[in-house]
Amino acid sequence: MTNNPIKPPILRTINGIGLRMLGARDTKEDGTYLSNLCFTFFFVPVFFICSYRVENAVEGEWYFYSKEPLGKKFKYYNYFATPLVIAFWVGLIWYVNSPKH
Repeated sequence: MTNNPIKPPILRTINGIGLRMLGARDTKEDGTYLSNLCFTFFFVPVFFICSYRVENAVEGEWYFYSKEPLGKKFKYYNYFATPLVIAFWVGLIWYVNSPKH
């Protein structure tokens, strides 16, 4: 690839909570593709932040070449699924901490 790599985002999860890259779309002939940076809670994507054009490196790592806008379906996910995921976790916490439980 002729492009120079850019500084990668901080990718860190502890027990599935944190930032990670998910997915692969818009693959180019040079081997690069778009992957999405998202916040996960117990490995469930809660909110997609942006997309990056990446290329596979050794041992599951990536070279990052550019930051791209999110695709439409990920924007829709943020608008509709994110509130549902948050409501689920709030409801679960409320249920577990209720006096009848």
